[in-house]
Amino acid sequence: MTVFFIKAMIYLGIISLLGAGVMFLIRKRGGIGSKEGSGDFKVLMRLPIGFKRELLIVKVGNKKLLLGSTESNITLLWDMEEEELGGFQRVLERRMEGR
Repeated sequence: MTVFFIKAMIYLGIISLLGAGVMFLIRKRGGIGSKEGSGDFKVLMRLPIGFKRELLIVKVGNKKLLLGSTESNITLLWDMEEEELGGFQRVLERRMEGR
């Protein structure tokens, strides 16, 4: 019985270390838990507008998009040009400061 318990603890320790190592690598590479994104996709601004609803300005490659996000759906609201982004971003920043 004691040998079985020791082997079980060793296996459990090995599995725990492997799981922790995998989670560390996933987070380091920007996988699970990455909110801002990296590379060709990045969230520039986020504005909550209700329960589980928000507006997002995201950069995909060299394009900027306004997205509406709910619990079950993401909708493209506007494909913004660079000069259009400035005014809208200022409005969002003022709105977020007022909270």
